[in-house]
Amino acid sequence: MRFLLLLIYSSTHIVRVKTEAKGKVILRDGENPCEGHVEIYYNNTAGYVGDKHWDTSAEEVVCRTTRCGVPVPSATQNVQRLDGTAVWLNELQCSGNESSLWDCAGYPAPGVSFYQKPTVKRIKCSDQIEISLEPQKCHGVAKYSVSGKTPSSGYFCKDKWGSQDTQTAELLCRNLGCGGFKEIPRPQWVTQSSYGRSEKMAVDCAGIDSVTNLWQCIRRTNQCNDPVVVTCEGHERLQLQGSPTNVCSGQLQEKKTQWKPVQKNITNADNLCKKLNCGSTTNYTYVDQNLHLTCTDTVKVVLMNNNRESKCFGQVHVNVNGLNKAVCGGGWTEKNSQMICQELNCGKLIEWSNRGAGAPGVMDYVECLGDESSLWHCNARRGQQLLCQGTPHIICSGSVEFRLADGPGKCAGRLDVQHGGVWKKVTKSGWDEKYSDNICQRLNCGETTAENHPEKFFQGSGNFVSVKCDRNQPDISECVKSEQSTRNEEAVGITCENHEVVFLDGSESCSGGVGIRQNNNTFWLSGSNETWNSEAAQTVCRQMHCGDLTKFYSRPSTEDMTDMTFRAYRCSGNQASLLHCDKVELPDHNETIAQVECSGTINMSLSNGCWGKVRILAEEKSGGVCADTWTEEMSRTLCRDQGCGDNVLKVRKPPSRERVLFKSLHTLGYNFTLRESTFVKMQPGGMCVPAYVVCAGSTKYRFRPSRDHCSGIVEASYEGDWLPLSSSLTTVGSKICKALECAEHEGEKTYFGPQHDGEAITSVDCSQSDSEDSLENCKISAGNQRSLLDLQCKDWREMTLEDRGCKGEVAVYSKAGRMLVSSEGWTRAEGERLLCNQKWDINYSNRVCQELSCGNAFDYSDSLSTKYGLYVSCDQHHHVLGQCRRTEGTCSSSVSVSCYKNITFRTKEKCGGLLQVNYGKRWENVCIGKDAPMNDNLINSLCKEINCEAKGPVKRTASKDISDGKKLNCPADYRDVKYCVSQDSCQKDQQVSIWCKGYIAKEPTPTPTPPPTSTILIGLGVSLVVLILIIVFVRNRILRRNRKSRVFPQMFPDGEDDLDSEMYEDIHKSDDMEEDFTQKRFSAETEFVRSGRAQSSSSLQYDDVDEVNEAHPLTPKGSTSASSRGNFDGAAYEVEDEPENYDDVEDISANVQTTVDIHDQLQVMPESSTAPPEGQQRDGDYLEPDQDG
Repeated sequence: MRFLLLLIYSSTHIVRVKTEAKGKVILRDGENPCEGHVEIYYNNTAGYVGDKHWDTSAEEVVCRTTRCGVPVPSATQNVQRLDGTAVWLNELQCSGNESSLWDCAGYPAPGVSFYQKPTVKRIKCSDQIEISLEPQKCHGVAKYSVSGKTPSSGYFCKDKWGSQDTQTAELLCRNLGCGGFKEIPRPQWVTQSSYGRSEKMAVDCAGIDSVTNLWQCIRRTNQCNDPVVVTCEGHERLQLQGSPTNVCSGQLQEKKTQWKPVQKNITNADNLCKKLNCGSTTNYTYVDQNLHLTCTDTVKVVLMNNNRESKCFGQVHVNVNGLNKAVCGGGWTEKNSQMICQELNCGKLIEWSNRGAGAPGVMDYVECLGDESSLWHCNARRGQQLLCQGTPHIICSGSVEFRLADGPGKCAGRLDVQHGGVWKKVTKSGWDEKYSDNICQRLNCGETTAENHPEKFFQGSGNFVSVKCDRNQPDISECVKSEQSTRNEEAVGITCENHEVVFLDGSESCSGGVGIRQNNNTFWLSGSNETWNSEAAQTVCRQMHCGDLTKFYSRPSTEDMTDMTFRAYRCSGNQASLLHCDKVELPDHNETIAQVECSGTINMSLSNGCWGKVRILAEEKSGGVCADTWTEEMSRTLCRDQGCGDNVLKVRKPPSRERVLFKSLHTLGYNFTLRESTFVKMQPGGMCVPAYVVCAGSTKYRFRPSRDHCSGIVEASYEGDWLPLSSSLTTVGSKICKALECAEHEGEKTYFGPQHDGEAITSVDCSQSDSEDSLENCKISAGNQRSLLDLQCKDWREMTLEDRGCKGEVAVYSKAGRMLVSSEGWTRAEGERLLCNQKWDINYSNRVCQELSCGNAFDYSDSLSTKYGLYVSCDQHHHVLGQCRRTEGTCSSSVSVSCYKNITFRTKEKCGGLLQVNYGKRWENVCIGKDAPMNDNLINSLCKEINCEAKGPVKRTASKDISDGKKLNCPADYRDVKYCVSQDSCQKDQQVSIWCKGYIAKEPTPTPTPPPTSTILIGLGVSLVVLILIIVFVRNRILRRNRKSRVFPQMFPDGEDDLDSEMYEDIHKSDDMEEDFTQKRFSAETEFVRSGRAQSSSSLQYDDVDEVNEAHPLTPKGSTSASSRGNFDGAAYEVEDEPENYDDVEDISANVQTTVDIHDQLQVMPESSTAPPEGQQRDGDYLEPDQDG
């Protein structure tokens, strides 16, 4: 019973721990991991397996569990077990197919089966396991190979090594006889192509006591990222110290803590070259007891640029036996790059990057410590089938070169740096002038020049680099760095003290004495016959862009020879410059200066006289020079040479890129002219933005063309455009009047034109001018300004036509008074313009109404308009609108004028009732003050206005007060009742009613008697019956038509057309009715139409109004006589009617509003037909809108 209870307890305990404590099975104490007694772990505690019922099936399970093949027959034997060690399993009854001993039947529970036997079974499996490192014995990736019935090989997987990875590596190194563990290197050094296809075993030694072999920790895995890679203490790092041209030949060195020559005797040297990846050994010797090897391979590190070997820059390659192969950039470091610059004797590393992909490689994941003799001897992954994802590109300081480009000589120009095989510019930001001395010294050009006039050099194209050195960089070539963002950067330019230029000292640009200028010192070319010949003279002409040689000779100097320095050159005729010829010693007799005359000439000018692009005439060609090399001082010099003043204006319209003749020109100093400069020629087809200059002397002033003299809007010529002056420039009025020969400045007039919407002259600076009263050298600038300067000088004059604006005697008004001018021969000019409302006043309206014979102006108003029209400004001596000054512009609102003669009256009934008035806008009620006289004269006059006879003496009757309408306020002794209408509105005044003779009062409309209710009901009933009958009739007719259409669809093909034609006929009738209705409508306002005729364009409408007048006697007779005139002495005006509603059509002629249009028309004087006198302005000139100031 106790045993049964114990068994039950044990079985329940097994259930609890079965999933927690089943451990690993290994073989221990054998010569290899596939033989020994069986050790099994339970709850992380090692124990034995008893041999009760032990058979071959149990051995098969053990060999399969330990990945050791199958049991070896007759190899099983008994071995002693340690006392006190648990026996976890016993009484096993395995079938042989189980995956683990834990799955076998028979055992009651772990550690339950009683086992007192002192021995256990020792077995041997068929497989032999060999563990190694490759590529070297004590360094590399851990690999296993299985020899047996089914041979295999693979790699150990490093994943999940955990905290015991160093212990496992230590075990591995000691098992291999390599001492202890040293380091874990990069796993990428394993050749991925073989690793990916091979088997992989996971290594997990956790919970296993005293592991003696790595195979005891394995388990199969399908996922593995990194293999086990180990470097043991026994690993010997070898390298050959020799020439960079072949790193596989030289002194053999070994590193433990540092590199030392190998001095031990070598009995077998064949494997040494293999370890060095240099093939096999061909020869080895001892030199001073140091071993020297020569291997079969020839290997050197090279840098490649565009598939060619380059010096100190390029992509990293290794040349193996004459074949260049890329070094891949996986895991590449700056230390690797520094290693290469050091190996190739190329100075310091400047920069490196990974470039390109897809190239076959020879090395990858290179790791140099920096003390190796060659990149080839650094740790790396190697193989024959490497494919690079990128190749390192390095630039060493030894590849950096400097030059001064696009200058007048080799010691002056733009600083260029050869960086990575490409010439690049140096950005000026961050540049220190002390670097300039370094550059000049490197180029054997002395130091930086002390000249105080700056040189500007052609900026060229291409990328920028920066130069910034720290204290640890004594060599400026180590300070070069690439620049990513260099927009709008300026390149560094340098002029060194040894810079020399050749010039010609003469009255002409291409002839004179030959001189050499260096750092403010002048040297003269010796005229000795020994050196001065036609070859040297031809070289000078060619160098100076002066064509061919015409003549060369020598002349004695006019100065003291002791104060002059001479030089001598011997030329062959092929040199591009005299300075490229051989410099020789001066002859013994040197008392003359070389003289030359060339066929060409050099001239400089501006394309538009005193402004425009700089033009240089040289070598029989004319072209420009680049703007980035042109200076402000050059602009002032050129303006002065061209007689265009000393000052330079800001360029308003800079040119775009184009082809030019020269990159730059370089002056010899402040005491030399531009034509004595050195010109740097542009390569054929080269482009840049050309130099462009605007001299102050190009500015001219004028009054805007008009009929006025010495008065009006002032304009200045700026780069070929006439720009008006801002109204703020009142201080220069006196200078302008004097410059334009208009006596003294009188004052400014109020500007009346449209707001200026473009550029205007906003400043005139005469502070640098030689004369206080002159504008010749004043500097102007332009900007946006709306108000313009309207200037008047004391000598002002204005020409007008006395009779009408476009007709009559010509008179000139000035400060002195009025003077007549003959108008004989003046020609006809016509034009029409809408008038703008700006600065319009009632006096302008009075001029319009009087000119139309419509009396005074009653009112004027504006109407929104964006049409092009005329702005008007009238003076006191202008009595008609045509005499006023005019200027064109876009109107924001136009003028609408109402004249007194167009005022009309009406009453509600015929010849009587409430009085209403219309003055061109709408009908309004009429009121009169309570104390104002309403006498017979007033009533009778109003009766006549409504076309009724006076009634005789009348008496004022009471009327209601109103607060809308127009008020009657008659002037004293008035003759025209229309002038009684004032602009005052009614303010609780009495409404005016009049009764004239013939007054007929409207009869009141009788109120209809409602029909009886019974009649209504009967009518509704009858209507309902009729409606029902109609519906039934229509329905039957529709059904009959549908039946016919289904039976005879083809018998009447034209039936549908007939129906359509009937429908269209109805539509046409509807359209005609609509058109008739539209034609009877009246336009609310007359639009201006430009025309050469003086006749009003609304005459047809007035014909319609006449017909209306005949049908409606209430409309006053003769009310349209004034407004319907077609021509008013050359000024025609149009009026249109604005009916308030269609009930008022009968009074349309009285409802008049005048919209002012000007039709400038001159009539030829009948007295003579001769042309105007010579120089006399035509009449039409005074009437052109764009000449009215």
